[in-house]
Amino acid sequence: MCRMTRPATPARTATLTAPPTQPRVAPQVVMLRLELLARDEGVQSRTRLDDETVAHYSELMAEGEEFPPLAVFDDGERLWLADGFHRAEAASESGLEEYACEVRKGTRRDAVLYAVGANARHGLPRTSADKRRAVRMLLADEEWSQWSDTEIARSAGVSKTFVSKMRRRHQPEAVGTKRLARRGRQVYPMTPGQQKATPQNCGLDYAARWLFYLVRFTPRQFVQWKEIVNGRTDLGVLGNAVETVMKVSWN
Repeated sequence: MCRMTRPATPARTATLTAPPTQPRVAPQVVMLRLELLARDEGVQSRTRLDDETVAHYSELMAEGEEFPPLAVFDDGERLWLADGFHRAEAASESGLEEYACEVRKGTRRDAVLYAVGANARHGLPRTSADKRRAVRMLLADEEWSQWSDTEIARSAGVSKTFVSKMRRRHQPEAVGTKRLARRGRQVYPMTPGQQKATPQNCGLDYAARWLFYLVRFTPRQFVQWKEIVNGRTDLGVLGNAVETVMKVSWN
């Protein structure tokens, strides 16, 4: 589907906030009492704990096996567990009262952002449901959802294609809105699918292309298209809305 360069109509009034670019400060490793850790299900990026894994870890811990530290964020009031929910549960079941923790300064939101990509390269492999939950946690946030698909994929430890498909399914109203992208240290707003306007992809020729598909939509597809457009009249938005409905239907 052809696209045009166009001014985007924001879907939200929130200010675009740049993805994190600063390197993390090296955490301090300390022994903490397990009862002090906040094990918030809203921070946990997995859909559930695997009972067999917890039982296996618990047996190994009881035999003296050493495991990596837990990742914890300290906001001055609470200690938010961000990575190591299986290890923390296993340690409790094996009778341990304390556990080594990598403590970072940060809020619950910092813990969530850390958690969504924590098991991408280590630990119990994530299921497809785990990956979808991680991406949904970012897309559901007013700030993080404004990042580009590439930035969300980087944070969640998944592919850009994976994020793009989920955004089309769960946020079709975001078509034509600006997102934040990053190139090196430079962070800049961009409109997804931007393409330089030319005589070949503008005007009546461009409109005819998406109108060809629009008039062939089923009633359900047409309702979806109207919900995405939401009263906007920009040709680029109208055309991209057609493309979004078609892709959702194919997937």
